[in-house]
Amino acid sequence: VFPSQCPEEFRCPVCHQPLRDPLVASCAHTYCRACVPETGTCTQCRGELASLTDHIPAFVLQLLGKLQVYCSNRLPGDCKWFGQRDSLREHLENCAHFSCPHRQRGCKWLGNARRAIHIQKECTFIDVPCKHAVAACGWVGSRDELPSHLLSECVIEQKLRVELAEQAAAAKRLKEERAREAAERQRLLDEERAKEKAERRRVEEERAKEEAERQRKEQQARLARARAVQCRLLNPLVPDVVKLSVRGKRMQISRAVLTSQPASLLAVLFSEHHELSVDADGYACVDANVRGFELMINALTCGRSGGGMQAHEAELLFQACSRFEVVPPLARSSLRGAQLSYLDLSGCNLEGANLSSADLRYANLSGANLRQANLRQANLDHANLRNADLRDVDLRDTDLTYVDITGTRFCGAKLSGATLPQQARQADFDSCDMSAARFTTRVGATLTGVKLPRD
Repeated sequence: VFPSQCPEEFRCPVCHQPLRDPLVASCAHTYCRACVPETGTCTQCRGELASLTDHIPAFVLQLLGKLQVYCSNRLPGDCKWFGQRDSLREHLENCAHFSCPHRQRGCKWLGNARRAIHIQKECTFIDVPCKHAVAACGWVGSRDELPSHLLSECVIEQKLRVELAEQAAAAKRLKEERAREAAERQRLLDEERAKEKAERRRVEEERAKEEAERQRKEQQARLARARAVQCRLLNPLVPDVVKLSVRGKRMQISRAVLTSQPASLLAVLFSEHHELSVDADGYACVDANVRGFELMINALTCGRSGGGMQAHEAELLFQACSRFEVVPPLARSSLRGAQLSYLDLSGCNLEGANLSSADLRYANLSGANLRQANLRQANLDHANLRNADLRDVDLRDTDLTYVDITGTRFCGAKLSGATLPQQARQADFDSCDMSAARFTTRVGATLTGVKLPRD
């Protein structure tokens, strides 16, 4: 501060500089906050500093703030800044001419407020103790001398380095030992896996041999059963003969034929757990239509109803099968013009059957196998064909208006001239001949999920 600019009464009696953070004593003398005597006695009047207050008149503070001052880094850092005292603090925050406190020892550092970081971490002229001072190493020297001290002089550092080297060697030996143990475990594991693999291969080979032997035995059993069937066709009364009296007509039948369909009423009646009453000659009486019963027994014996069956015989066969809860084997049967209305034929095998002009009104054919069957001009009014298999079937000129064909497969069917229903959910008409065929076009027609031919 220019001495001529600061009146004497505004100077601190201790540091003789313009007052900084002034405090007024009870004796009216003023000191800098940092210069207040620790003795508690005023240096001017020797009075007791009983109370200090910072109630300084505003004009005094303004006068002190407007004093023209140099930067405190003018001499050590060659800072050229000059201005009012109030602006000095703001300038010092950005001043780049701070010098290191160890400048006298040769440190040439100049910088801004990072001086604390420089002194703590960068200055090589600051005196630092040995990093093992806690362990009784009393060396103190400059920071740049510390590495050479630790390398050649510090006994504690030498001992520590020896211990660290021994620990590193021990850790290396332990790592190598663990690696050898891991390799040995892996070798044993690989051997165990190889043994397990060989054992699995051996078990698979044995199972394959057993499966081949089982298949060979099954093939032999099938051949034996086929031969037995052939023998039964020639002479069905050889095994376990049952004597029957059907409305006075006596006949002998194999028990195997009567129980060939386990879920039927016949299978229950003639099982080993059921005992029928017999007449004096040992014949069990069955109250049924003689011709229908014979047709049903012949169908069960031969596995199908035969190609020469007449329409009225088919009706008798269905009546007998319905009474005894037997599924009639009708594959390849000739049922032309037969009266089959209201019958439950669900799940029946009618593959290749001739049902042309047959009366199938209200018949239940859900899930039935009608592949390659002839249904040309058959009466299917309100029949149920849900989920039935009608692939390659002949339905030419057939009226299906009121037939339920939900989920029915018509792949390859002949539908030329046929009238198809309004409800056809999930039906499959792929590769069908639909020339001149027509869907009913009434309001509410549903074709959800229908698959039509590509052409």
